[in-house]
Amino acid sequence: MEYCRLAEALTARAGLAGNVEFRAANALDLPFGDGEFDRVWTQHVAMNIADRPRLYREIARVLKPGGKLALYDAVAIPGGRSRCFRCHWARDPSTSFLLDADATRAVLESSGFTVRVWRDVAPEARQWFAALRPPAPPPKLGLHLLLGRISGHVREFRPQRHRRPRRPLLMAVCEKT
Repeated sequence: MEYCRLAEALTARAGLAGNVEFRAANALDLPFGDGEFDRVWTQHVAMNIADRPRLYREIARVLKPGGKLALYDAVAIPGGRSRCFRCHWARDPSTSFLLDADATRAVLESSGFTVRVWRDVAPEARQWFAALRPPAPPPKLGLHLLLGRISGHVREFRPQRHRRPRRPLLMAVCEKT
């Protein structure tokens, strides 16, 4: 509920309060009818949900035929460990459920989606995080409100001196078939 209150306050500041509604809900059991939406957007959500097939089937259910799902999420390193903890999104394994990009695509396609756009945008994220210079003290409004301390997030995507690959960051647009 706190995220909803913050979203409402930010939306009001942007002059869009009458155009947007925010609800807290279970992503695996959405309180909406079949085919209610033209578009669904998720950003850094799926990595916290163990039952990925159910998540994407539920999103497909609430989308109209031809509706679009846009997602932006961290994925597991191919051949690497699927769980990440002590990351910005998970302090222990109970809240981190990464799939690699191939497994993510397979689950999306088996859930009723056709992939239209598929990109690893980690290189762009690395550039963005490399340019971050946190001011002291932090501003009243900024990324830290959503991520808390962003050092873990920066660590996940910043360039490495070692040859070990860093976490891929997936951007995809899928169409409900």
